[in-house]
Amino acid sequence: MCDLVNDPSFDQVFNGAGFAPQQGFAGEMITVSTGPPTVGTTPTATELQVNGAVVASGGLPATLSYTLPADGQYAVVWRVNAGGATWNVSCTPAPPDADADGVLDVDDACADTVLPDQPLIELKPNRFAANADGEFVDGTGEPAGITLEDTAGCSAAQIIAAAGLGAGHSKFGISKGELMASANQ
Repeated sequence: MCDLVNDPSFDQVFNGAGFAPQQGFAGEMITVSTGPPTVGTTPTATELQVNGAVVASGGLPATLSYTLPADGQYAVVWRVNAGGATWNVSCTPAPPDADADGVLDVDDACADTVLPDQPLIELKPNRFAANADGEFVDGTGEPAGITLEDTAGCSAAQIIAAAGLGAGHSKFGISKGELMASANQ
């Protein structure tokens, strides 16, 4: 979505106070700023709608923002009631997550995390590895209650390697104690 909104020709292709569904990405932030009311009008409020739902509203002038929660198609509309006002729309790109593990690069202590966790030979009960969703589960599928966010983007394989843990951890999964210690750092 930011590619469209931030393109210098956006004002030429813009039609009205909004645009038809466009591809948006999780974390992108749409911001609409309205100026004071147009001379001769008395609008009192402005609103920002995404996919038909009001997601932000305010008086005039106003700055309204909405962060896209997931990748998908988004139709964005902004309105000023009972009159007119100047406006400006912008889009702030999502913060980078180069390895796509769900942990922003600025908070990610382990680059190049691969999900699900690998290579483990045989994940055992009470031994943990990160699944495709970044949750640590044991060999029975029981969650540890710890996610990749808790470990600063580090998978079990990366924690095992960094801590120099034994071959048992590499073969059967990280113990809950070592996983908790990593999450608490």
